[in-house]
Amino acid sequence: VHLISSCSPKITSAHEYTASNAKFALSVEPGNEELVARAKEIMEMRERGEPTVPSTIGEERRTNPFVRVDISEEIRKNVGVTSDDADDDAFAKVSMVPVMNFITRLAGNSPTSLQNPVRKFASASQPIHFEHKKCLKMKTC
Repeated sequence: VHLISSCSPKITSAHEYTASNAKFALSVEPGNEELVARAKEIMEMRERGEPTVPSTIGEERRTNPFVRVDISEEIRKNVGVTSDDADDDAFAKVSMVPVMNFITRLAGNSPTSLQNPVRKFASASQPIHFEHKKCLKMKTC
């Protein structure tokens, strides 16, 4: 994240999913004014049938929660990142939000809060542990 945030080249994705990404980003960082403006711009572009890619590293750094978790206290709070979490654990928690929302929709329930969605998914008798630096593991004690 630190390396790419100093770059300004254009980047693109293989698929047009910027609108769904913007909706997700707003769910974890609704107070980010640049994100709110970008999401509005994205929705308008899609309504006109225009592509929303490419983007720039700078724009992503200002509006993409996956590359903002290290600088946004709002994101960290909304996904349950604690001061004990390493950067990769924080990234894993951001990554789990859409997964948990998908699982919740499959189960026919609606999440009541984004506050620590991994913890809400697990029962109180099955604590979640983030044990590995490169992957997220859920296990019971």
